[in-house]
Amino acid sequence: EKHSNRRVTSKVIIPDAAIEATHTGYMSREGMMWESMTIEGYGDFQQGFHGDVAWSMDPINGARVLSGAEKVQLRRASHLQPFLWLDKDYLSAVKVGSEKVGDADCTVYSLKTITGSLEKYWVAEETKFLVKMSLTLESIMGRIPMTVEMSDFKKVEELWHPYEMQIQQGIQKMQMTLEQVNYDVEPEDVEKTIPAEVQALLERKKSDRRCNIFTTNYDGCFPLVADSLLSSGQYDLVINDGADGFRTRLLDVRHYNKVTDRRGMFGSHRVEIPQINLLPLHGSVHWQKVNDRIRVDYASRAFEAPPELEFCEKQLDQFSQAISNPDTTLEKLRGIDIELADAESFLLAYQALPIVNPTKWKFHETVFEEHYYQLLRLLSYELEKPDSVLITFGFSFADEHLLSLVRRALPNPKLQVFVCCYDKREFQEMTRHFKSYRNVQLIASDDTIDFTNFNESVFSLNPSEPPETPDTQEA
Repeated sequence: EKHSNRRVTSKVIIPDAAIEATHTGYMSREGMMWESMTIEGYGDFQQGFHGDVAWSMDPINGARVLSGAEKVQLRRASHLQPFLWLDKDYLSAVKVGSEKVGDADCTVYSLKTITGSLEKYWVAEETKFLVKMSLTLESIMGRIPMTVEMSDFKKVEELWHPYEMQIQQGIQKMQMTLEQVNYDVEPEDVEKTIPAEVQALLERKKSDRRCNIFTTNYDGCFPLVADSLLSSGQYDLVINDGADGFRTRLLDVRHYNKVTDRRGMFGSHRVEIPQINLLPLHGSVHWQKVNDRIRVDYASRAFEAPPELEFCEKQLDQFSQAISNPDTTLEKLRGIDIELADAESFLLAYQALPIVNPTKWKFHETVFEEHYYQLLRLLSYELEKPDSVLITFGFSFADEHLLSLVRRALPNPKLQVFVCCYDKREFQEMTRHFKSYRNVQLIASDDTIDFTNFNESVFSLNPSEPPETPDTQEA
């Protein structure tokens, strides 16, 4: 490569959101890469590749160390002259046809990356310029299709650069205009240094003492157990529910990144206290909407049931007994008549609950919906980490969002998933979901795996008696 590095500055416009941003990018011959997009009122969105560390940092997701497909993708983008690395970054490249892009006749090529994704490139036949490309971005929000069209080519240091780019990223359209291109510059500290926040994550990975409990239950089971454990004084740990405050405790996903240390009187030593993050994916009866925030209150009942609920409870008992009886038929269920004194007020009160209903329409309040998707992003991020372990218990994967999210993470070769199946019927269902994944192990028993069986025989350092599993364990 002729040049040692390159720095570019650009103006970015997102028309639909009326947003203007400044983009700066730096990359070196050695594969060091840093870029920043600053949006007024939102903050600075950065990512980089330094040594063997791929990272990102933004006001929404905070600092992250990238791994898996995200890391491979960023490494590919860190090359100063990417076409010199074709044999290392791609498995194959084939000509797939000819198309017009604007007025230019183009040859279309399809390239398969080392992670198996496909990218397409349109090369103008007359100028040999790359005028269009399409690929799939790997991100914490999943896989996002992206198309870039390039025009207005200008020569800088004997190399041609597109000064105008039209970018379609998912449903979002962006316009990028290059303002300055400089080669062989003196790198600034921010361009060649891993941010302190990311460095702290790298140090923490060596002795991370946190685990996450993602639960779809919205009752008070976990808070009650947590309170019992902490009040006993026998356990030195922190249970973090994502809320912060004194009298008024408000939720924010950023609080899950907090770490508690215990230090010596004169700073002679520091010990990170084990922490359990509690993330109720489907909401909680202890949540309340306060303006545009979510308040957590365990002391009072967040949901006041309508007066007719007590009347309904007796009627619902017969329905509960019926569905618990294996001999009950659909005809018997249809024959149960349940009347509400005021069905409309009951329904309105129920819909005010900040919980996920078993429908595709998750929440009735935007603030709860936003928090729900932030928790899903956190789960996705945890599953993409190297050496991650996911253990599921009492979960049927009937939630399509969560099933799809876990499946997307399974190509991570350093992820191991253990699925506890309640009975043989559920074992067959989980086999259907995960039979093609080698890093999923199904745990089943000739008996049912209830809480007692799980705690004593499965999730234990000294299992009393391992469960008798079916002939095939691995999905």
